[in-house]
Parts: sequence; C-alpha cells; structure tokens
Amino acid sequence: MYPGRSALVNPASLFDEEETMPVGISIHIGVNHVDPKHYQSKKELKGCVNDALAMQKLAEAAGFKSTLLPDEKATVDAVLGAIDNAVGQVGSDGMLMLTYSGHGDVVVDVSRDELDLTDERWDLYDRELVDDQLFDEWKKFKKGARILVISDSCHAGDIFFAPAEFLRAAVERLPRTGTRSATLGDSPESRSLEPFAFPRVRRTAFDRLADVGAGVLLMAASTDDDTAKDGEQNGHYTKALLDTWNEGKFEGDYVKLHDMIYDLLRPRQLPVIRPLVPPAFIRDYPFRI
Repeated sequence: MYPGRSALVNPASLFDEEETMPVGISIHIGVNHVDPKHYQSKKELKGCVNDALAMQKLAEAAGFKSTLLPDEKATVDAVLGAIDNAVGQVGSDGMLMLTYSGHGDVVVDVSRDELDLTDERWDLYDRELVDDQLFDEWKKFKKGARILVISDSCHAGDIFFAPAEFLRAAVERLPRTGTRSATLGDSPESRSLEPFAFPRVRRTAFDRLADVGAGVLLMAASTDDDTAKDGEQNGHYTKALLDTWNEGKFEGDYVKLHDMIYDLLRPRQLPVIRPLVPPAFIRDYPFRI
C-alpha cells in the first residue's frame, strides 16, 4: 500500500486512464487574389498561398492539427468558423496558431478605442475582417489557452486590437534581451511607446480586455502604419521566419525569434512582437504545444 493512500485504492487503477496532452490547432490563411466584385480590384499577390502552405508544414511538424484556407476558401465565415471550432479543442491548456498572409489595410475606428483612430483589417477573399472581430474571438477561449497570431500583411502590428494605454503597460512588462525585443515604434531604434502621446482610452476598452483569459501574442510583418513586402515565392517576413526557424534547428524563444527576423528585414520593413494579454509562453521554445 502506498503511504498516505487508502487501502481501498487499487494502485493499478492510477494508470488506467491515458494522460491527456495539450492540443495544438493551427489555421493557415493565404490570399493571393480576392473577389473583384467586392473589392473592385483583383489586388493580386504572389507569395501568400505559399506562405500558408509553408506555415502549415511547420505547424504539422510541431504536432498541430491544421486547417488550410487558401484564396476562395479564405472567406470571413470560414476563418471565424475555424477559430470557433478551435475553442473547444484547445481547452484551457492547448494552443491555437493562426497565420495570415495577404493584403492588410485600415478603416475608420468607429468605436474610438484605438490610438490612431483606425481599425486594422485582413482583406479576406470575400470581404474584410476587422481587428475588433478577431478580438471578439479571443474572448471565447478558456483561461490558460495560448493564442499565437502571425500576420504577414501590411498594417499588421495592431491586427488583434489593443487599446493604446493597455498596450503600453503590457509592453513595459515584456522581458527584453536586446534593442529589438519590443519593436513598437516606427523607427528601428524604438523600444517602447514612450515617445508617443496617449489620449485617454474609453473605459469600455478595458472592460473588453478583462474578458480575455487566454494569453495572446502577435508576431507581425509590419507596424500598424507600415507595409509588408510580397515576394515571388514567399512574403519577405515569412521567408525570414522560415530561414530563422531553419526546420527546427533554431534555438531560443519567441523574443529571440523575433529579434533575428527583425535583423534580417530592417530597414526595408519593421516587424513587431506584441502581447494583447501578456503571455507566459513568450519565453517558450516557439511552436511548442
């Protein structure tokens, strides 16, 4: 009999149930062309579907169950549906990796909860998906879940919605290993948001953030007011990420991964790493479920 255990307990029964492991779900969106009926333009790109395929391969090698949404399949309903389907599977200890490659843009922020009075968006095949809509998805995940968003698109630095004052406080809590760990301004040297003026953000924005229990981390190809570069095979950001990752030979955490990508891309474009809700997993080995 084991010390401290009742004689009525069969020790063998302790091993009857299989140990449950955290679940990793990944969604990979690549949009080379959009519906011209909605956008009044083809807005064609070259490397976005390849980006999605490459990130899917990376995710599956890391043990994620993946969904690929290229071009016509990358509708707003399909993307939101895939995220909704991930909520129950991820649970309180799993991870969602959401990658997007395509056009990004800005629209007027009618809710007035952002510093620059604009909402960022992804241009999906049939219509735009605005950052506030993505934020509403994060509220559905359980406390303890981990959400990683990777956006290779223009104006991506604030795609998950982050009120200015909250963002500044969150960034000040980020662990830093060098001059690039919290690249948040529009210059290579910027490490914080101190040079900027912060108007008061409406209390409703903070009430909304209190509804998010999951840890959410964004790795983005550009600041919220800058562009990301396309390429013949891959977007510049995705290529830099893949080269740095080096099929899993990379050593370090998400901060180091970002720093190395940043060094490869500056000054042509300035990638960023940002927390919505400061995630403990920022110091984990990247893409580990």
